[in-house]
Amino acid sequence: MVCENGHPEIVWMLFDREANCNKSDYYGSTPLTKACRMGHTEIVKLLIDKGADLNRWDFDDLSPVMIACELCYTGIVNMLVDEGAEYVKITFLRGADCNHSDSEHASLLVRASEKGHVDILKLLLERGADINKVDKNYQSPVMKACVHGHTEIVNILLDKGADFNKADFNDQSPLMTACEHGHTEIVNLLLTKGADFNKLNLQDQSALMKACVHRHTEIENILLDRGIRSEYTVIVL
Repeated sequence: MVCENGHPEIVWMLFDREANCNKSDYYGSTPLTKACRMGHTEIVKLLIDKGADLNRWDFDDLSPVMIACELCYTGIVNMLVDEGAEYVKITFLRGADCNHSDSEHASLLVRASEKGHVDILKLLLERGADINKVDKNYQSPVMKACVHGHTEIVNILLDKGADFNKADFNDQSPLMTACEHGHTEIVNLLLTKGADFNKLNLQDQSALMKACVHRHTEIENILLDRGIRSEYTVIVL
């Protein structure tokens, strides 16, 4: 509780009384997990100094570093990296092995892309994260960024060579998703990279159909200017 609420002086007092810094609660969360979740950098450092287990997973298959990444606590992530936890080494130093997923099969990079955490995304890419790894719905980092309209993240991922045509479980591409949600800048980025604008999903819907159904007129015009095949257009009354 004190780790969650951010009281380092009380944490010190408990350690003076030989408190167990690795004791977990009903959900498998340790004091370090809770401190990482709340962004309490001073307490995280104190727990590390006292021998907290940096590699302990909670019952959602989340480690301290995964939680810090997801919540964009860059300072805590860097602290865990510097401490050289086994998981952190695997995640950040071994390139393609940086693929541990949570209970939804989402990697750190997928979560960073979903949440729009640019600094964390860059750190993960520098350390060799798999740029095309998908979650349980076969959604890649690019797809997650397209859903939520994170233009800067899409741009970074595309520049790093992400597969911009990688489809999800519905055979829907990132371009279709960007068209559906009305993210015009992302649509332009994907088209510039050569995204397939004639691809159909499992419901035989194209990118243009997605834009039409959701009345994104500007995107419709962009696609038509690109020469999209007219047999896939729809009329929305």
